[in-house]
Amino acid sequence: MSHPYGVQPEGNRFLNSGCDDCRDRGLGTLARLPDSFLIDHLLEDSYLGPVCLCRLSRVSRVFYVYCHVESIWRWQYMRTFPASFQAILEEATLTSTLCWKSLVTRVPHVALRMRGVYSDYLFHPWLCATCGVADHLEGRTVTPHPIPKAAMDPATFLREYESKGRPCVLQGVIQANWQHLLEKFETFSQVGETLGQNRRVQCEAMCVTWPEYYAYLNHRELHSERPLYLFDPEALRDLNLSLPYFPHDFFSVLGKDTRPQYRWLVVGPERSGSSFHIDPNATNAWNALFSGKKWWLMLPPGVTPPGVKPSADGGDVTTSPSLMEWVMNWYPAALRTGHCYETVCEAGEIMYIPSGWWHMVINLTDCIALTQNYVGPSNVAKVLRFLRHKKRAITGCGGMDDDELDGQDVIARRGELFDVFSTKLIKAFPGKYEELVEQVKGSVSCELDGSIAPVQKKRKGLRASEPFTLF
Repeated sequence: MSHPYGVQPEGNRFLNSGCDDCRDRGLGTLARLPDSFLIDHLLEDSYLGPVCLCRLSRVSRVFYVYCHVESIWRWQYMRTFPASFQAILEEATLTSTLCWKSLVTRVPHVALRMRGVYSDYLFHPWLCATCGVADHLEGRTVTPHPIPKAAMDPATFLREYESKGRPCVLQGVIQANWQHLLEKFETFSQVGETLGQNRRVQCEAMCVTWPEYYAYLNHRELHSERPLYLFDPEALRDLNLSLPYFPHDFFSVLGKDTRPQYRWLVVGPERSGSSFHIDPNATNAWNALFSGKKWWLMLPPGVTPPGVKPSADGGDVTTSPSLMEWVMNWYPAALRTGHCYETVCEAGEIMYIPSGWWHMVINLTDCIALTQNYVGPSNVAKVLRFLRHKKRAITGCGGMDDDELDGQDVIARRGELFDVFSTKLIKAFPGKYEELVEQVKGSVSCELDGSIAPVQKKRKGLRASEPFTLF
């Protein structure tokens, strides 16, 4: 398989005899600027419209390739049809392979291969969009630690995994407890029937109707190096779910309207997924997979994945722009740390993610899942310290991320969450949490790589590194 516009890696310039490199001639004075600047700023972030881009593509071979970068036309589409995939529903009028440019211009587009275009910046995203995770897993020389998979009773899970902060995969739980959900979320079409055709869902930065996103899912040619991922916090928010494996969620004392976002419907095509992150607000999480296969890669607290740079407060994470780019560039280095844990989660299995663990997920097939964050006995002390000392990093609270508020107001409003949570926690469990709350109030917390470090100032009783066991 070769690049549809004929782009080759820059190294091929030195291997091809009689190389016809058209960059300098085709760009003129602009050839002094790197490809990244020309594409990201001159073309993608500028105010050039579709007509100007089409005219510019006629200037030279290299400009033709530059002006057909998919990310540029995806941005043009988002600007032309804001927060909507409506044009994808009308693709029947197009006679060629569907692409973002044809959706904007409403004119069929056929890619022309250009000779003499060498660019790693253009070739690498295409390579990430066409290769699979399996290609890199087969060639690895270091074997990661396997994440345990087992059918176990709730007592064993709580004792051996949740209380010890160890990840695992629960087998047979969905079939035994949620067979009705498994039958409703096996295919994308069933998701639409369950949610309703007029239901609006959150698809990354856009809120679209389910039929629009479903149309996008069915057009694989629109899926770039990082396909759009549905991660909706409202679709199943009112669903009454309970499992004996997760009997306690202390954030529930806040009520659904006050607690941070905690449950998401997750739908995505092959190669979509989540880049490395730690679940918000020091919570534990579970991910129930109804359909498909997911590849999970995890590292324990205190071990930052190679190629990932968290901010000082842990609120932001900088990493590779696409999942496959991280796998291609950094996965071998992660294996060499000796701290990699991974597994492939199958339909009907539940992944348990302890508080503080770094993890990334790539869908090996089309996937439908339900995930939820919660506060249990093993991490309630961590959550309290997080809310008390990491106000800037608190996320998912309605009204607390308002862009119109200045920094100090945001911190003040997020700071209220600790007071509200601790007060309601003590009221709901009288005699159980007073000492714990007082300890957190009097502690000085420091954090390294997203994991809560032992407090510097202690009161008698609980150590920060130990789980707080209520029952």
